[in-house]
Amino acid sequence: MSVPAPGEIAELRDTMTNDEIFTVLVEECGARESLRAEFLHHWPCGEFRFQGALGFGGKIHSRGGIIYDGVWEWSKKLFVSCYAEDETPERREMILRANARLPH
Repeated sequence: MSVPAPGEIAELRDTMTNDEIFTVLVEECGARESLRAEFLHHWPCGEFRFQGALGFGGKIHSRGGIIYDGVWEWSKKLFVSCYAEDETPERREMILRANARLPH
């Protein structure tokens, strides 16, 4: 399977709910449904280890945050990764597909 073309990506991706974000992890990276409640409880945070088909290092990250009116807010810029030593061509495709679907 190839990476989606820009026109195939949902236009509303910048307004994804946390539940929709986790669905991307399930569909593209094999995250276990049993982790959904934990993800929804802890996200947003700097990173969340979901493992799935990406191995032990399978994580979703927020690219930091901003201070707005004295309150720290997480950026909507998200990305998936795995440990470099565990990356394979198949895992790289999963990562690219997931990242194409996430808010950025």
